[in-house]
Amino acid sequence: MPDHRSLREAPPNAFSTSYLEALKDQDEPSLAQEAELEGPWKVVEGPEGWAVIREWESLESGAEPVAVLEEKERALIVAAVLGAVGRERLFELGKEAEPGGYPILSQGRVIGRMRRFSPEVVEAAHVGEAVLRSPLRLATLFQAAGPLVQEITGRLLLRALAEQSPAP
Repeated sequence: MPDHRSLREAPPNAFSTSYLEALKDQDEPSLAQEAELEGPWKVVEGPEGWAVIREWESLESGAEPVAVLEEKERALIVAAVLGAVGRERLFELGKEAEPGGYPILSQGRVIGRMRRFSPEVVEAAHVGEAVLRSPLRLATLFQAAGPLVQEITGRLLLRALAEQSPAP
């Protein structure tokens, strides 16, 4: 996405001003959205709330946050899912019902079916899988859950591991 701020206000950059000016006139390729939202992201406290910015950026250097939220936990959630939103779909829902329901596709292959047309469920599954594929995203989301949820999750994971282990 183009940055409409003046170069004077922009964060420091290794490229020359003339090069950056020339870039403003070019169209972005189709993959730019994925690159723009990939991160990695961090959450920092700013004057207007909790800002979501890239790991290498700082508010002091003029970085413009991708989001600012009132609560740190919600900013962490945004940071965790940003890269999932920009990337190629891991799940898609077919638009026409077939016997058994609407096809759920992954990489063009039918991997299941839904009885009702619910694209929001498939979108949520996409975000869920994208978060699970990234230890950093998963840890960020887990941090947002808070200490009580983390403790209970630890108990549940230990119980699940014990149930999977063969009895001696």
